[in-house]
Amino acid sequence: MKKKIKVWKDVKITIERVVEQTTDGAVTDNNTLYYLINAKCSDGRGIGFRADTPISAWSKMMQEIYL
Repeated sequence: MKKKIKVWKDVKITIERVVEQTTDGAVTDNNTLYYLINAKCSDGRGIGFRADTPISAWSKMMQEIYL
């Protein structure tokens, strides 16, 4: 009987949101400018990119990181 060995690579994904914060008296408004996504594999390879909306961030992650 043959054994099948499968190996999965660990991927660490960090998502940073860059915001513009404005304060008018007691009201603070946070406006999201863009998202920075960094993905790092267990073997040391990595990729980083920028997305303007959460939907574009998800679609780029699906294309670039192969989720």
